[in-house]
Amino acid sequence: LNLDIDRFSYRDDKEVASFRNLYFLVNSIESGFDQSITLASTLDTYEDGKKNFGPGTLAMQLRNLNPVIMKSLREQVVLFIRTGGKDDQTVTKIRELLNGLQNKPPQFEISKIELKTPEGMIDGSLIFDYKGVYISPSGFNPLALLNGIAVKGSFGVPAIYLDKEFKTSEDGKKVTRKIPVKDLERQGLITKDGNRYTARVEWEKGMFKLNDKTFNPALN
Repeated sequence: LNLDIDRFSYRDDKEVASFRNLYFLVNSIESGFDQSITLASTLDTYEDGKKNFGPGTLAMQLRNLNPVIMKSLREQVVLFIRTGGKDDQTVTKIRELLNGLQNKPPQFEISKIELKTPEGMIDGSLIFDYKGVYISPSGFNPLALLNGIAVKGSFGVPAIYLDKEFKTSEDGKKVTRKIPVKDLERQGLITKDGNRYTARVEWEKGMFKLNDKTFNPALN
C-alpha cells in the first residue's frame, strides 16, 4: 500500500494546521507461517500556524508474526473485551495462543524517528521484543504480559521541550508542573548534549531504566 498526499489541512476553532508531501508505505511479506510488515512515513513540512516542522521520517517493522496465531489472537481478544474477561473458554484460548508465541517471539522495531523542529532535531529508535512469559492455567492477568516484553532504544530531544511547563489535573484541579530535568541530569538519567537531552531507554522484567540506571518516577 502506497499513499502520497501533496497537502492535507485541518482547522479547529483556534488555528489551521497543514501537512505537505505526506507519504505512507505499508508492505507485508508472508512466507508460510512467517510474516513481516514494514510501515514507513515521511513528510516535508508540518505547519501549525505558528511554527514549521520538517522534514520528518518514521520507519517501523513487525517481524516473526505467525499469521495463523495472530488472526486467532485478534479474534479472541475481541471476544475477551466483549465479555469483560468473564468467559473462561476465551481466557484459556488466549493463554494457549500467547504461550505458543514463545517458540518464535514476535518483534516490533521503530528503527527511525526523525523530525526537524525550529529548536533542533527530535530523533530516536526502539525495539520491542516479546520474550514470552508462561501463563498458567490457573489464571490470566494481562498486566503480567509486561514482564515478557523487553524494550531497548534511545532518544534525543531539544532541551526546550523538556524544560517547558505543562498543565495536568490533580484532584479535579488543573495544576502546572515541570519535568525535573536538572535532577534527572544530576542523577545521570539523561545527558545534556549541547542544546539537547539524550538518553538510552530500557524496560525488562518490569524494570524501567534510563542510561542503564533504574528509574522510578515515585522516587526520582
